[in-house]
Amino acid sequence: MFWGSVSWSGVGIIHLVEESLTGARYGDLLEEVIPDTLANLNMGHPFLLEDNAPAHASKIVNKVKNALGLRRLEKYPSNSPDLNPIEHVRFYLKDKVRERKPQSLEELEIIVYQEWENISLNFIRDCIGSMPQRLTAVINSKGLHTKY
Repeated sequence: MFWGSVSWSGVGIIHLVEESLTGARYGDLLEEVIPDTLANLNMGHPFLLEDNAPAHASKIVNKVKNALGLRRLEKYPSNSPDLNPIEHVRFYLKDKVRERKPQSLEELEIIVYQEWENISLNFIRDCIGSMPQRLTAVINSKGLHTKY
């Protein structure tokens, strides 16, 4: 599995995660990638948009987030990929990787990193910029399936 982040400024660091993502491991991951991501994207104290996975809200992770100056959007609905721009970036990345037909795990990893760096700023901004329409669609569908 890969963990990555995006912002209005572009793609953050993408990181290969080879083990189960426990709270402790997720805390370590944030400590590894967030400082460089914030520096690369010239960001201060961003919000994290996360689902409600147990690892995202453990006491260890909350301490790490506080130490890194990260804020979490509260009351974010779980299982709502249409409300998270990173999900659309992931689908796009998967399609690009699939098109290149990697033949080994090593090749897969190389291609993922290459394609991640090739994701255009315009695409990311389109995903983020479409959030008002996505929210309206979810409200209008009363939380059911939308075109997103």
